[in-house]
Amino acid sequence: PDNPRDLVKMLVERRDELTAVVGRGGLSEVWVPALQGKELALALELHAREFPDAKRAVVEGASRTIVLAAFRLDSAGDRGERDVVERAAADFANAVKTMEATFGGPR
Repeated sequence: PDNPRDLVKMLVERRDELTAVVGRGGLSEVWVPALQGKELALALELHAREFPDAKRAVVEGASRTIVLAAFRLDSAGDRGERDVVERAAADFANAVKTMEATFGGPR
């Protein structure tokens, strides 16, 4: 989608899916919503190019957090490191909240 609100909605859906997967202990499955969320965060970062510097920096920081968390989720999920997965999922979720707040959230 080209609409940032649609991208945020999809990102929220990936966060919720990730939360559910972690909650049921599906560590080998966390990579799917995590890496999809990473792509959505990068797409949102492109939409922030026109934002004022301070707002763009917030989006870039949240995007960076999502990208790094996604890679940690993928790696730790493969190794079955639940504690690392839980921390990375929390980082991912907090960064998604930042994206929601910055872009106005899904409608």
